[in-house]
Amino acid sequence: MMERDQSRMRFVTVLGFAIAVIRVQGITPDLGVDQQHPYVGECGGGSGTAISPRSMITARHVPGLTFEVMGKIYTAVERINHPNYDLAIFNFASDLPVWCPLGASAPIGTPVTWVGYGGIGYVNQAKNGYDIRYGNFGRHAATNIVHKKWSMFNLGPALVSMLDDNPDSAGVNGDSGGACLANGRLVGVISYAFNLRGGQLPNYGFAILNNGIPYHGSGAIDLTIPEIHQWVRANMNPGLFTLDPAFMPYAAPKAHTTDKQLELPLFESWSLLNPNSRATVR
Repeated sequence: MMERDQSRMRFVTVLGFAIAVIRVQGITPDLGVDQQHPYVGECGGGSGTAISPRSMITARHVPGLTFEVMGKIYTAVERINHPNYDLAIFNFASDLPVWCPLGASAPIGTPVTWVGYGGIGYVNQAKNGYDIRYGNFGRHAATNIVHKKWSMFNLGPALVSMLDDNPDSAGVNGDSGGACLANGRLVGVISYAFNLRGGQLPNYGFAILNNGIPYHGSGAIDLTIPEIHQWVRANMNPGLFTLDPAFMPYAAPKAHTTDKQLELPLFESWSLLNPNSRATVR
């Protein structure tokens, strides 16, 4: 297979903050298996979204070349990593069964749906946050709004949704590369989660724990930014691309089994709102 890697360095080396990964999985809360977004599939232990008859987009830190959607596994003939941001496009030699159009706008306040694969979350006994149940429970979706737009952690411009209360969505392990949708169109690719009170308040806690101010959130790389939107359009497969696999110099990374979700980067720091601060290694 061939990988056209436009990145300057591996994902794990570009992070400006230390990662504290919490081993939880899936979009929370648990609202039942999603039946509305069949174009979101599984990829490299994470998720991905078909965006044209022969193209899929995911997060750059999601490994591999395969994409499982609607019960069938497709292997990409080309992978294109964004040179700066947490995005990757897979192009295929055969048609995908379904795909989602790109959106052009998602201003602050826009209702969004976050979609990905993994486990499920429940409101804890104290009713002040989510507890997570491990395992692969299929595709899940939950809603929120765009609370902020920022560029943090060297991962790219992001749409940010904060966790205020149940049933707000929150991305966790297995959701990397999944969809952030507005009005049925793809506006973001799930990239990371963060805790502005890391070390002081629990991950996936509600705003009630922080005097009514949400402190845990999720970021999706913003596909509505003109530069990013144009990059995606320029690298989407028009449906004509084919190459003999024997001539594709690509060394496949380790495979991820479906029962072990890819860890979603989760940043924890007391002062993450200061872009010049660095998280403490714990």
